[in-house]
Amino acid sequence: MPPAAGSPVMQPETARPGAPRAGGPRPRAARPGAARPGVARPQGTRLTRGHATRPGAALAGAATLETAQARPVRTRIRLTRRGRIVVATLITAGVVLVAALAWLVGTTRAEAAGSGSPASAVYHSLRSVVVQPGESLWTIATQADPAGDPRTVMQEIVDINALHGTSVQPGQRLWLPRG
Repeated sequence: MPPAAGSPVMQPETARPGAPRAGGPRPRAARPGAARPGVARPQGTRLTRGHATRPGAALAGAATLETAQARPVRTRIRLTRRGRIVVATLITAGVVLVAALAWLVGTTRAEAAGSGSPASAVYHSLRSVVVQPGESLWTIATQADPAGDPRTVMQEIVDINALHGTSVQPGQRLWLPRG
C-alpha cells in the first residue's frame, strides 16, 4: 500500500549509518537548487525544503520550488584583518576630525565674543605715531615716556603692536601708551 499524503516514507535500516552499501556507493542527496535530471524549473526559482507546490507531494522534508524574490538572502560581511584596520582607522579619523572642528568652532566663537574691554576703550588709552626715517624703537620709546625706563616702554610697544622684534620701518604706524 502506498503511503498516505503528508506521512513520511520509512525504509528499514539494514546497515549502520555511514557503512558502504552492498549494492554500490551510497546515493548522494541533491543540494537545494541543484539541477536534477528530468526536472525543469522556471528561471529565477530555487529548491527549498518546506511546503509542497502541488497536492500529494507534501512529504516531510520534500524539496519544493520557491521564487528567489520571496525570501531575501542576507549575507554577512566578513572583513580581513587589513579591512578591519582600515575601517577602524577611518572611524578614528572621523572622530578626530569632528573633535577638531568642534574645538575650532568653540575657539572662534570665544574670540568673536570679545571677552575683554571694548575696542574703543583700548584705543582710548593709546595714541598713534608714524615712524619717520632714521627713528628707532628706542627713540620712539624715549619720546613716548621721557620719565620712564625706555626698555619697559619698548616692551609695551612691542606687545601692543604684536611686533616680532625691535626693528621698525619708516612709514609704519605704531600704537604707543599715553604717558
